[in-house]
Amino acid sequence: MDRLWTAIVALSSFSVGETTHNEGVTEPIQPSRQAPKRPPATIQELTLLVRVPDKPAEVRAFTAAERAEADRYAAATGGIVDDLPA
Repeated sequence: MDRLWTAIVALSSFSVGETTHNEGVTEPIQPSRQAPKRPPATIQELTLLVRVPDKPAEVRAFTAAERAEADRYAAATGGIVDDLPA
């Protein structure tokens, strides 16, 4: 019984998706959802791609209506605006 209790205590200090406080009390981490900054676009509507050299995680796609935003993003990140093939 002591071994079982020791295992339970050891496992209770490890939990995924929870925050542990100094007192040993845990509370769930609330998921955060952020609303998209731009309205959703279909793949067919995407006509521009901004590539940032040496930073593939910063690639963003834009619609034709978002051309000014694509230009601003490229200028801010040192990126290049490419027209996507139709």
